[in-house]
Amino acid sequence: VSPERTFNVEKAGTLPDKISEVDMYKIKSLKLSGVLNGTDILFLRKMMGVSEKGAATGGQLEYLDISDTKIIEGGDGYYISSGGFSYDTSYDRIGTYMFSRARALKTILLPNGVTSIGGDAFSGCTGLTSINIPGSVTTIEGDAFSGCTSLTTINIPSSVTTIWDDAFRGCTGLTSINIPGSVTTIGANAFSGCYRLSSVYFAGCYTWLSNVFYCGNDNVKIYVPKGSKSHYEQFFLDNEIIEYEPNNE
Repeated sequence: VSPERTFNVEKAGTLPDKISEVDMYKIKSLKLSGVLNGTDILFLRKMMGVSEKGAATGGQLEYLDISDTKIIEGGDGYYISSGGFSYDTSYDRIGTYMFSRARALKTILLPNGVTSIGGDAFSGCTGLTSINIPGSVTTIEGDAFSGCTSLTTINIPSSVTTIWDDAFRGCTGLTSINIPGSVTTIGANAFSGCYRLSSVYFAGCYTWLSNVFYCGNDNVKIYVPKGSKSHYEQFFLDNEIIEYEPNNE
């Protein structure tokens, strides 16, 4: 995608100074570099069609590339809960509710140095079809992508060690998942309700799977490392289990 607009945010909190109030609701593709704080994230939320309190705006931003940015502390709260709690940015983190319910968002490239994706960070982004999870991310927190019904595939990098409860719950468009060998923990119902799943690839031999894949589809093919089929049979009683070489499918 060739973005309509490209900006370098040299000083955090100054993105609203670079885009007029009229243009912010017209731009559909945007690439940023520099540093971003809560003021900038809130502005981006509004460009994506959702305010800090979850109300709809006129924003149409579908494609956002912030891979060359760094998220830092400071600025305004980007999300305010129904109880009045304000969520603020922190260093190298896609924060809780940061892009939740961004109705226009379809594709996002996250900052290359991000280390965690917070709870509900993209929950309810029903139009989201594509996202890069950088190789710096180690943790995907609870409900991070819950209700992202348009996601069809997700690439979990080998840096990820922990996937929390309900992380991908209700991602009804997902058809394939690759679980890298680096993952040591997957929380309850992490992929529940993903009823279009056709294949799941495991690169390691795990012991915590009994309540992870309540996806409502017994036709999912489970690919497991050679020599581990008997281990996985206790978790997937009704699924076809196929052994493979994780590094050479």
